Amino acid sequence: IALRCYRWKVIGHTNYEKIPWIDFFRATNMGLMLNAFVPLRGGDIFQAYTLSKKGVLSKSYVLSTVFLERLVDFVPPLTIIFVSSFFITLPEEITLVRLLLIISAVVIILFAALKCKRHIMKLIERVLSAAHSEKLKGLIGNFLKGIELLKDKTVIMKIIPLTISMWFLTAVSVYMIVLSLDVGKVTFWGAFLVMAITVLSVTIPSSPGYVGTWHFFCILALSMFGVDRTPAAGFAILYHFLAFLPITFFGIIFFLEDILTGKRPT
Repeated sequence: IALRCYRWKVIGHTNYEKIPWIDFFRATNMGLMLNAFVPLRGGDIFQAYTLSKKGVLSKSYVLSTVFLERLVDFVPPLTIIFVSSFFITLPEEITLVRLLLIISAVVIILFAALKCKRHIMKLIERVLSAAHSEKLKGLIGNFLKGIELLKDKTVIMKIIPLTISMWFLTAVSVYMIVLSLDVGKVTFWGAFLVMAITVLSVTIPSSPGYVGTWHFFCILALSMFGVDRTPAAGFAILYHFLAFLPITFFGIIFFLEDILTGKRPT
């Protein structure tokens, strides 16, 4: 979590230099905590709103950096699954073709957003009235300003090692659960694959906290290693609980602190 928050600060580059790390830690934990209780990742919006109060930054710009952070987080799992597909047979629900389609869709959307900015603005001017178009153009402009950080090589070179370190530690924690429960023949690299496939569950609109989808994908991943459904279900429940325990703990503490000190967003 600490690495995730520092990476978010790095993604914002010069715009986030004067904002202390603890503010990113507070916003991240409260946002992820709310994702466990509200559907459609509503906590991400709250996370952006909470940080936007700390500096003279638009909410749309901060939200774009949250979006970038989530986007970067999908690169390691997709890479792990892609590489693993050459050495192990993936379940029917997760095929190489589908992975390539997801990656292609993300690349196309980002490329279109960065290259067609002027055309998007002109289209808004034609469709909406002057008053409404200016407001919407401001929101989209600020959002695209955050997306354009992907062009900065300095930012990219900093977030790559942070992202690798963060996901490596996450995979190690999964492997520790594997060892503690003595689950089948899941190897160290297998723990990486289980983590990667389980992470796909957060891309699907589901109930708060990804209850159901998280467990389905986790059980699906363990089935590749010959783990029966009953022990796999126990593993999935424990993995889910431990993944949400720290963010829920810190998130509730910070949220209550904001209420008691009168800092709660209105």
